[in-house]
Amino acid sequence: MKHTLLFIILCLGIVEAQAQKLSKSYTETSLADVLIDLNRSQSDCRISFIYNELEDFTVTTSFRNRSVVEAVRQVVGFYPMKVIETDSLITVECIQKEVQKVIGRVIDEQGHPVEFANVALLSASDSTFLNGGVSNANGDFVIPCRPGRMLIRVSFVGYKTHYQPCTVGEVGSIRLRRDAIVLKNVVVKGEIPQYKATAGGMTVEIQNSILKDVGTADELLSMLPRVEGSDGKFTVFAKGEPEIYINNKKVRDARELKQLKSSDIKSVDIITSPGAKYNAEVSAVIRIKTIKRQDDGLSVEAFTQTKYDDWWTNYEDFTLRYRTGGLEVFGTGTFYNHHYSEDPVLSSELLFDNALIHIDQTTPNSIWFTSVNGKAGLSYDFDENNSIGMTYGCSGELYGGGDMNGSQTIYRNGLSEGKVSQWMKHLLCRQDRQAGH
Repeated sequence: MKHTLLFIILCLGIVEAQAQKLSKSYTETSLADVLIDLNRSQSDCRISFIYNELEDFTVTTSFRNRSVVEAVRQVVGFYPMKVIETDSLITVECIQKEVQKVIGRVIDEQGHPVEFANVALLSASDSTFLNGGVSNANGDFVIPCRPGRMLIRVSFVGYKTHYQPCTVGEVGSIRLRRDAIVLKNVVVKGEIPQYKATAGGMTVEIQNSILKDVGTADELLSMLPRVEGSDGKFTVFAKGEPEIYINNKKVRDARELKQLKSSDIKSVDIITSPGAKYNAEVSAVIRIKTIKRQDDGLSVEAFTQTKYDDWWTNYEDFTLRYRTGGLEVFGTGTFYNHHYSEDPVLSSELLFDNALIHIDQTTPNSIWFTSVNGKAGLSYDFDENNSIGMTYGCSGELYGGGDMNGSQTIYRNGLSEGKVSQWMKHLLCRQDRQAGH
């Protein structure tokens, strides 16, 4: 009898624990209403939020047997929200307080929703990045912003980037078209990368997707959801600059992202809610996981990349590697000839009581440099999760420089008031040495 009673109590405990697991499905439902429903569906903790902050954000998702914390993080998704957890309270707060929003939907040529598309708001005058967001499972996006004329840019791997002018409010459906150029040379099936939610963010599977063949890790990161940037400088929407890791080693030199090939990357984690293992000041983390090399012996790798955008830019690297057991010794040399130029034009008006001041400004500029870099190192893998190693690198710019010729033309009430001309020339010459462990 005693054992039977204990068995019944144990079963009741299991049923009670399972009762707090949530299974839900939502389609184009307000995030505020979703959180109210989750709050009513369980008794583990209370969900707190301000209704008016979240009612414009819509949720389309489904899940089974999730804890309340997991459910809240899934429905919040990549929206600019801060989720704070305590023992009995979950607080959801929109970290962007602008009342106005740009609201729309991303679809493909067949009218199907496109999930995980990057949607960026740019300044209409100079294309400066203002804010961004990511489309959800129904293709919907909501981006808080200030009123004004803007340019909306929608991008997703395998599709042509779409631009159109916009203001705050509803922008309707944005249709993306397949980009044959991106898919033309892909050896694999050309599948869209697989995305899955993980603790604090999401994981993007790179192998067996069209991202495998984009070139370098630097180019790959710019194509991921919620990531903006290039040349080693990246921003995660609503979070700022992330810390980047390659196999748990923090990236301290942006050149590492160019030297790592996309074909060697297994997956990328985009963490928007870093845990206690990271510095408290870190608001976002990108973790790159590479394919574990199984081949022993001597190997040689050579890579070259050439681009043209008004000027030619080329990058080459050569790597010699020897592996035996868990020991790896390598040496890498790179050559980088880079030329960057732009010709921005800005017009502005200032209205005073008795005058209208109009300013036309142009600042054409050009920057160029040629650099060589060398790196050598060794590492030893004790097991899949533990290794030790060191690297030594040196670099130098053979030649570099830049110039800028700017001018401002000022008009008062339609009449020329004056002109300001600027000219700047800068020569660069730099050498670095680095050691890493």
